[in-house]
Amino acid sequence: MKSFVRKFTDTLKILSIKTDKKFIVFYSENRNYRNYLISVIENIASEKNFKVAYVSSDEKDKDSFVNNVEIFFVGAGIFRLLFFTLIKCDFLITSLSNLNNNIKVSKNCKKLAYIPHSLCSTHKVYEKKAFEHYDIFFSLGNYQKLELERAENLYGYKRKKIFNVGYPYLEKIKDQSEAYDVNIRDKRNNIVLALSWQRNKENLFDNYAEKIIEKLIKKNFFVTLRIHPETLKRSKKNVNSIIKKFDLNEKFSINTDLQNMECFKNSEILISDNGGVAMEFVYIYKKPVLFINYKEKIQNQDYKDISDETFEDNFKNNYCRNMNIGSIDEIDLEIQKIRITDKSLITKSVQYIEKNINQKKPPSENIKEILKNLCK
Repeated sequence: MKSFVRKFTDTLKILSIKTDKKFIVFYSENRNYRNYLISVIENIASEKNFKVAYVSSDEKDKDSFVNNVEIFFVGAGIFRLLFFTLIKCDFLITSLSNLNNNIKVSKNCKKLAYIPHSLCSTHKVYEKKAFEHYDIFFSLGNYQKLELERAENLYGYKRKKIFNVGYPYLEKIKDQSEAYDVNIRDKRNNIVLALSWQRNKENLFDNYAEKIIEKLIKKNFFVTLRIHPETLKRSKKNVNSIIKKFDLNEKFSINTDLQNMECFKNSEILISDNGGVAMEFVYIYKKPVLFINYKEKIQNQDYKDISDETFEDNFKNNYCRNMNIGSIDEIDLEIQKIRITDKSLITKSVQYIEKNINQKKPPSENIKEILKNLCK
């Protein structure tokens, strides 16, 4: 009942706001996406000519920001629908794709803007029309800009303003990780298993996560299973099965709070399949990744119309060690090979990321200046 009352009152409040300033509204699906927006929110809120509101569908997403930002909870049902349908603002900024495909946005929202929550390319792990209706796209680097422009030319999508601003998430987690010394020896045999979510029911998490954990534990590794919020929703039965089987095992832990980076700091290696998290892990912590090949993450079956190459696949195939799921019994041997591999590979992988993302100024500062110029 309390939750219903808060959703009702918060929805009325956000829809009733009147201001002489430029009104900028940020929307987040849940608190795990907050880190992708927070540096931008706090920087923009420091600008006296802007009024900033933060709207979330997660009741637990209520921590205050450094600057004066009003926080509203609308849930994921009818009140969220009312929020998107009736909101009046100058800019609605989000990391939620597919708006105006699955949820219609008010015409009184003057500009709809997108901030990516992954270093991945825009045309393979996202749906074909994921960004069709956005007015502004804050791209991380020129590779995303070129992909989006090719889609506009090929499919006749409306032209959006695309700005290469860098990756606000790296700006945030870099601040969180400043105390981390990359020269400190990591806890040997500590593994983070972070598998991507997929709509395809034939995926590595659902079909093999339990087996991979079991193999690693038997080989004397300590495993932290880091679960994406979409996996929690889509694979609840398998998640519960894993918890039931390993919860009392001292060599197993589970991490569903993606704002908590301690497992990365303490790990020796990250194991993934197609997730963009691998690039962030290597870039921030300068540690290796092992990819297990099973099923590619393809949300757009026509992605080759844009390009058969993606930023994430180039990273995976050229800068990381890969193994096939059929060799899972030898996963300890693959990890041993990584331990003796020349660390220059990690240096090259970091350089690959740095070369391709905009880092001339902090991303949040870039976005603030762009919004100020658009308001003139």
